[in-house]
Order: sequence, then structure tokens, then C-alpha cells
Amino acid sequence: MGIDIHPIPLRLSPGLPIFAKDLQEVKDSWKLLLDKGARMVYPAHGCFFSAEIIRKIMIKKENKYGKYD
Repeated sequence: MGIDIHPIPLRLSPGLPIFAKDLQEVKDSWKLLLDKGARMVYPAHGCFFSAEIIRKIMIKKENKYGKYD
């Protein structure tokens, strides 16, 4: 049995995970998905979305913080 501790969604669109044990591992996984030619992402929770959204997030973060790896 799961317990929902958040009465409202923490996010309404795809993005970096709110909770991640190793953010670098998330970034590496995203890069691997894009490098392997992923076109759609089907997360365990939430709706599927275009992998192009990940690419845009990575570019945005690169522009803001420098190299994204």
C-alpha cells in the first residue's frame, strides 16, 4: 500500500527529478537516452513525453551553469 504525502502534484511538466540520490547519475542516464536515439520517454509516474524536452532542459542548464555532465 502506498501513501500519498503530497495532496497536489509537485510538478506538472517533465524536468529534473525533485528527489534524486545521485543527480549526476540522472544526467548520465538522460545523456545515454539521447545518445541512443530515444524519441519518447515513458516514465514510471506521469505521462509520456518527447525526449526533445530532455534535450532542451540539458541545453538550458548548460547555458545557465556551464557544461552539463
